Amino acid sequence: MTLTIREPERLALAIDRIHDRWFDVDAIAYDPGTRVVKIPFWNKPTSRPLVNRMTGEREPFDSLLVVHDADEPGIEDKERIGTYSFDVIAYFNREIVITAEPNLRISCSVRSLHIEFGPDAVDQLVAKLARYPEANVTRAEDSISIRPPGDTGFTVELHVGAARYTVVFDGGWHEEFDTEEEAINCVGFGLSSSCRLAVTYRGSTPNSWAVQSRQGSDWKTDSVTGLLIFPFWRRPRVVFKQNDLVASGSEEPR
Repeated sequence: MTLTIREPERLALAIDRIHDRWFDVDAIAYDPGTRVVKIPFWNKPTSRPLVNRMTGEREPFDSLLVVHDADEPGIEDKERIGTYSFDVIAYFNREIVITAEPNLRISCSVRSLHIEFGPDAVDQLVAKLARYPEANVTRAEDSISIRPPGDTGFTVELHVGAARYTVVFDGGWHEEFDTEEEAINCVGFGLSSSCRLAVTYRGSTPNSWAVQSRQGSDWKTDSVTGLLIFPFWRRPRVVFKQNDLVASGSEEPR
C-alpha cells in the first residue's frame, strides 16, 4: 500500500515522508510515455547517505516517490555532488517543486496533484510485525490495529489522517503526532513491557486511561485520557494492562 497525495492540505504528510531522507539525483527517472517521474530514496532519515558498513558501498534504495501526469522535470543542480537530502515539497499553480540540501531544486508541471510514496507507516509496521506471528494484526487503508496475545494486554492502533498520525491504546487513550517516526515509536512503546496502562472502571465501564512508563522499579504516569460522561456514581476500580510483544526499552517493533 502506498501513501497517495491528491489534496494540497495533505502535503504535510509528504514533507514528513521525505524530510531528511537521502536520494541520488542521477537515479531520478522520467517516462514520457506514462508521464511519470520516479525518485528512489532511502526511507530512514539520516545525516548522510546509507552505507553498508561491511562493504563500504551504498545500501539499495528502499522507498520511492512517484509524481504522476507530469512533464519532464527540470533539475537545478548547483553543487553537483550526487546525493542530496530532501527538504520541502510544494505545489502551486499546477507545478510541483521539491527542494533538497544543499542547493538542489526539482520542478515539474503537472495537470493535477498526484504524488505517491511507498511504503507508508502502516506498511512499515506490517513488515516489522511479521516477526511476531502471535499478534493479531488487522489493517485497513489508513490504519492498523495490533492485539498481542494474552488476557493482560491491550490493543494498539495507528490511524493516518490528513496531516497527522493518531495512536490509540485500548480504544480509549489517544495522542496525535506530527511525524511518522514519532507515531511508530509510540506504537512500539505501547507494545513493549516498558509501558503500562492503568484503566479506571466505573462498574463495567472504562472511563480513564493513564499511560505509565517504567522508571527503574517504579511507574510514572505520562499521559491521561478520560471520558466526560460516565457512571460516576459507581465505585471506581483500577485494572493494569501491559503488553510484552516487544523487548523492554525498544522504541519500535524490530
